Amino acid sequence: MESGGSITEVLATFATETPKMAFPAVVVENAKQLVLDTIGVALAASNRKMGQLLIRHAKEFGPGVGSATIIGSAMRSSPEMAAVANGAMAHALAMDGGKHLPTHILPAALALAEHHGFSGSDLVDAVVTAFEVGDKITRTIGRGPTDRGWWHVGLVGPIAAAVAAGRLLNLDRQRMMHAIGIATCSSAGLRANMGTMSQAYHSGLAARAGIEAARLAQSGFSAERHIIEAPLGFLQAVCGSDSIDEALISTHLAAPYALEKPYEIKPLPVCGPAQALVEATLELLRETSFKPEDVAFIEADLHFFSLLRPVPTDEDSAGYSGAFAIAAAIVFGDVWIDHVTDEAVADPTVGELMSRIKHRPSIIKGNEVVEIELRDGRKASATVTGGRKRSNSRQAALDKFRRCASRVLPIPGVAELQELILDLDKLGSIDRLMQVAGGRHT
Repeated sequence: MESGGSITEVLATFATETPKMAFPAVVVENAKQLVLDTIGVALAASNRKMGQLLIRHAKEFGPGVGSATIIGSAMRSSPEMAAVANGAMAHALAMDGGKHLPTHILPAALALAEHHGFSGSDLVDAVVTAFEVGDKITRTIGRGPTDRGWWHVGLVGPIAAAVAAGRLLNLDRQRMMHAIGIATCSSAGLRANMGTMSQAYHSGLAARAGIEAARLAQSGFSAERHIIEAPLGFLQAVCGSDSIDEALISTHLAAPYALEKPYEIKPLPVCGPAQALVEATLELLRETSFKPEDVAFIEADLHFFSLLRPVPTDEDSAGYSGAFAIAAAIVFGDVWIDHVTDEAVADPTVGELMSRIKHRPSIIKGNEVVEIELRDGRKASATVTGGRKRSNSRQAALDKFRRCASRVLPIPGVAELQELILDLDKLGSIDRLMQVAGGRHT
């Protein structure tokens, strides 16, 4: 995209004037994979403690008869309340990728598309557009805010969700600029909430804020039109004196699209750095025969910045403990949703083994090494290169989706939902997709 105008204006111009579905074919396919992955994860979270609380909340505070489906529930609520529940559930298991952008963009877009009867291609178009804006803003603000304790989901999420909603509502450039400004009223969120239910709640609040911002802008509600770059605006407040690469927006927007790269599939229900620890531990188990009681001690980089719950107290904090991830892999031979539970946290074998896991910072950045010494004197180590093993293949996405969705839906429902999502850009409406995602497969 050519540079010119303020950053906010460049974003709004892209979000309103890009011809509909004028994306490379690979972007559309990757977007559908994104939808598949995100809905699958939300389904898997819907019958967890957090999911049930959110569904109950939507039932108590939403209207009696709503127009937007809550995933994994037979309920429909207002678009705003459905976005809150679906957004939080999409982020609840730490299995979402793409800088967590899908957890607020997709729930906002799903709720409005169902409410207004928009087509599947309308939905894909809004998701791709908003993902691109959210990706570039996230990259522009960089690591500085994160290192100071901001949770970027809460900062960028409302803006990206507002772009998705505004694209669906066909806002013009000026109203989209106002929608972005209104959305920043909700930009907030602290990393200290990681490993609690409130971490995922950031995504739900962002999705709802995006819908509200777009609707208010549509009605004529105003905000600072240049909010991203204005003095005392978004970048100055969030980044302070940090070096900001504005070219990521002014010249790199859609050049290339972020979704031209395959969407990363996170296979395990633990925070990013813990994924590699699990992979390395499972490799040790495959190569060296031992039981939990055989372990003298284990050393690994436990990544306390992101894995900030060293001693978890419940299923929400378990995925944010490096020691728990390693111990669970050894005790259960796998780390799946069934192993990240209150019961697993309270398991005495897991707890005792965690006490023998010691933190040792990584020597080589990007390499995750787990070293073990057994009581009989044997030593072994395993390394995962590149931060964590990653898969972005279509088959990995399908396998994960089926494994997640089958926790809630019957096998025929899983199969139908998968087919509907993979044909999303061909659907005249998303009504049937949402019926099945809501558990109404008949």
